[in-house]
Amino acid sequence: MSNEPEKTGPACPVVHSDFNTIQPVSGPRAWVLRVAGLGLLVLAAIGVVLPLMPATCFLLASAWCFARSSPRLYHWLHHNRLFGKLLRDYRDHRVIPLRIKVASVAVLWVTIGATFLAVQNLIVRLLVVAIGASISAHVVSVRHRVPSAAQAPADAEAI
Repeated sequence: MSNEPEKTGPACPVVHSDFNTIQPVSGPRAWVLRVAGLGLLVLAAIGVVLPLMPATCFLLASAWCFARSSPRLYHWLHHNRLFGKLLRDYRDHRVIPLRIKVASVAVLWVTIGATFLAVQNLIVRLLVVAIGASISAHVVSVRHRVPSAAQAPADAEAI
């Protein structure tokens, strides 16, 4: 397997539709995105083992940060044993497994409920609900089946 980042498939809101056209940033901004990506990846890993913490949103945000700051980390993340298949399915086929969709939305709203108990500020509460509704709408709108062989791109066997 080559160390070069692979081209992405159909358009995706998190990872650009053609990775090769993304111009990674440099300098301090790249370091900020790398650190943010690594922090988000740690949160995703914690979310895998903690039932009340979502992993998917942190994982997708981490991939977004790496796509803009480090082609090497982006490639590594998409070929990682733990997260690679989920990311490639989302990027190439825009698919999230049904059990992950259900768990993500459920945990999201449990967390929003906890926020309501912990935070009294109405503006913060409304902002959290708006963000939660947006994330829920996106997750629910994503398909939960991999396309059939007739619909899948020719390079889908590499997944």
